[in-house]
Amino acid sequence: MTFRWISIVTFLIILGGIGLHTLLFPFSASGRWRLMDIIRTKVHVFTLFFLEQKLNWIGRLKKLILLLGLLSFTVLFLTGFGPLLFGCRLSGWLLMIHATFSPVFIGCTALLALGWAQGMVFRSDSAVCLKLGFWTLIFLALPLALSMILSMFNFFGTEGQEFLFDLHRWCALGFVCIAVLYLYGLVRRQMDKENKPETLG
Repeated sequence: MTFRWISIVTFLIILGGIGLHTLLFPFSASGRWRLMDIIRTKVHVFTLFFLEQKLNWIGRLKKLILLLGLLSFTVLFLTGFGPLLFGCRLSGWLLMIHATFSPVFIGCTALLALGWAQGMVFRSDSAVCLKLGFWTLIFLALPLALSMILSMFNFFGTEGQEFLFDLHRWCALGFVCIAVLYLYGLVRRQMDKENKPETLG
């Protein structure tokens, strides 16, 4: 019960914070929230999920892995936290879907860590927060995955399995929160880059 309400409050704070930040600091080309800006921005954010023609095959591969990771992340979030937020337990076909997408997500995370590691080296630039979020997600993914895998074995007894299950839930909550903020930061950074020439012009 405690974990459920902590999760609900945490999600509300994060979503409310992102919404407030977006209203106070619009990332439209005009810097204001007019009707056309809202429509144009929504369409623009949606097109960020497409494969740009300027990308080479390595860039396209990274983008496809990112999109597959986002899909598996969304499925894991809905199946993992969905029942919890409504006061239910993860079981049945939802559990099967959750278990099916877990290795896909872990694989995508590992490949993204390898593919983006060089670009996420800390330097004296303005992307420190994004890089910190990236490495936090990568390191948090390890206990997130291992806690669930190890809990399937009887080596640790009932109390050990319960501890691993609780560890998995708390790691999942932390991962989701950081991932949502990280994705928001990525979208804002990309939108700012693409809107900058329009602003200067």
